[in-house]
Order: sequence, then structure tokens, then C-alpha cells
Amino acid sequence: HFKSVLVDDGWQALVKMKIDTAYLYEENSFKTMNLFKQKCLNMGLPLYLWYSYPFIGGNPVVLKKFEGKYIRYRAPRQMYVLDPRYADVRKYLVSTYANFLKAWQFDGYWFDFLKGFYPREGAIIDEDKGRDFVSIDLAVDTLYADMEARLKAIKPNIFMGQVFPVVGPNLVSYQNFLTGFVGVENTQVVREKMVNNRLLYGKYTPFMEVVAINPRESAEDIARKLQSVLFGNPYLSFYVSTLPEASKQTIKFWLDYWKKNYNVIFDGNFEPFQVSRFYPAIRVDNDRKTIYMVSEDYTINLPASLNKTIDVINSKVTGNVQFMLSRSGVQYNYEIFNCKGESTEKGILKSKGKNLFDIIVPTAGFIRISQGA
Repeated sequence: HFKSVLVDDGWQALVKMKIDTAYLYEENSFKTMNLFKQKCLNMGLPLYLWYSYPFIGGNPVVLKKFEGKYIRYRAPRQMYVLDPRYADVRKYLVSTYANFLKAWQFDGYWFDFLKGFYPREGAIIDEDKGRDFVSIDLAVDTLYADMEARLKAIKPNIFMGQVFPVVGPNLVSYQNFLTGFVGVENTQVVREKMVNNRLLYGKYTPFMEVVAINPRESAEDIARKLQSVLFGNPYLSFYVSTLPEASKQTIKFWLDYWKKNYNVIFDGNFEPFQVSRFYPAIRVDNDRKTIYMVSEDYTINLPASLNKTIDVINSKVTGNVQFMLSRSGVQYNYEIFNCKGESTEKGILKSKGKNLFDIIVPTAGFIRISQGA
């Protein structure tokens, strides 16, 4: 069900550095990473490494080489931030990544901490030692363009992702998607940011909140977490070995649901409702399907004639969804599913002389509606 493996920035702990060198690795320390890489290959999954861009640690060789060519010093972490406005700095960074790609033969980079290039405070204002840019934005754009050209010359199909807010006006053109935000927040805040990202970035897929899943959480709570990022890109963090079977089933179902409905989610019309209430209802639709997600009480209008399927996801903590029929005497087929995707009920909806009615839908589950006879 997964298409790739992303290793977080801690992968460096698996290898040993050669002391007082320009960030060279001891070859015999590649054993663990090579084993992991082979397992990914056996599963048919490309391997991407999360790699920070601008930071230089306390390496004496590199520090001396680029002395005076830093934007700032980050005291708590004891790291310098290189200044990309120098051609030799950009060349060094490009070569570092290129050599690493040649040696390790993995499938892609996720570039991290690009916002670190910006000297918002604590900037080191030093004499010009040969900068060829004044603008940091343009320097970073050039660095990324040079990086893309060099890496694709080595591996034409390499994946290049970008993490955290975009820096520079031109970097959007290099991206498969844009990143959103990282932090532990409640599902309402996550949903609001997801909607704002969709409205802001248009056709670009926003990268969503890191959704951490705890083995003690109920299947319903896990489903609501996934639903809060369902119209973005789910990014999950959990230990498979410690999760209860119900949690695994819930995760599997909603990831499958996201994949099966990818076209309507991202290529269809995206419309959030009632911004003043933090978007209690969201709708995506195309010619074949409509998906609603409701997180608070909200009335769904059903047309008299349905020419496509409607899914209504109940992301509320209560088990009811309210519908408004366009006229009396209309009937629809329906099927209700719980948070794990299990069918719990099916039948025919009839208005019975009233146009407004509630249907019991399990919390974090959904109801599927189609045209009746």
C-alpha cells in the first residue's frame, strides 16, 4: 500500500564520520544502511533520505574553508549557516549531494530546513568576499536549479522533495508538492491549515501535518486524525509492531480510501464551507463522485436526481448526519460504514413527507448515497 520509504534526518547516526575530513564517511559503516536499502529494494519501494541543506557543524576542515562565508551562527545547536550568495558555497553543496548520491545510490532527497538560509535575527554582517548575488532568494533559487541539473545528470528520475516553507519565488516550479507545517495540534487546527493550504497553493498538493498515532488511541480517534488531512497528503508516524489490529485496519482503510479517491480529491472541485466556523464542512467533487466531510453539525443538501455517488464522512464526535431533500417523495439507496470501513447497514432513504432528517452514522465512519429506484 506504500509507494516509498522516507528516512528522517537521524539516518546519520547509522554511519560513522571520518574525523577532520570534509564530511567523509567510513565505508565499513555503510553496512546497516546498505542492508536497509536492500530491504526497500526487495519490497519494490524507492528510498528517500531527509537531508538538511544550509547547516555546517563543527567540522574544522569545512569551517576553515568557508570562513567568513556564513549568514549566521545558531548558538544552541552550534551550527553555522552557509551563505549561498557565494559561488564556491553553492558548488560545494551541489558536489556534496552529488557525491553522496553516487556513493549511496538511493532514489531521492527530501531537502530540509531551507528556511535556515534566512537571517531573520543574529545575522553575521561581514565584508563581501566575492558574493555574486545580493539577494538570498535568487541565490537559493540558483542553488536549487544547479542541484537539480547535477543530480538529474546522475539519476534522471531522482525524486527531489522540499520540506518546510518555500524560500524564494521560483522554487515552486521545481516541486511535486509544497510543504505545510509540522507540530502537534488538535484536528480542528490541522483541518483549518489543510484547507488554507489548498486555497493558497492551488494545483500544488500541500504536504500535511505529521499525524502521530498512539497504540492507546481508539480506532475512531485515529480515523478522525486521518480525516483531518484526508484532502491533503497524509503523513503518518507510528510503530506498526505495537498497534492493535483495529488501529491497523483503520489506517489501512483510510489510506486506501485516499488512494482510490485521489482524482476527485485533487483534480476535482474543492470547496470548504463557513470559514467563520473553521470549515465545519468540506466538499470535493467531479463528474463521477462527491465527497463531503463534516466535523460539526451541518446540513447536507441532496438533489432530487443523483447522477453520481455521494460519500458523507462523519468526522464529528456524535453519530448523526443531517440531510435536506430537495422535495418530498424522493428515495435514495444508502450504505453505512464504520471507521474501519466495515459495512454496518444498507437500505433505502425515503423522505416520508418531510425534507429535513437525521441519519445515524457512526462517528468517524461515513454514509454512501446513490440514486434509488
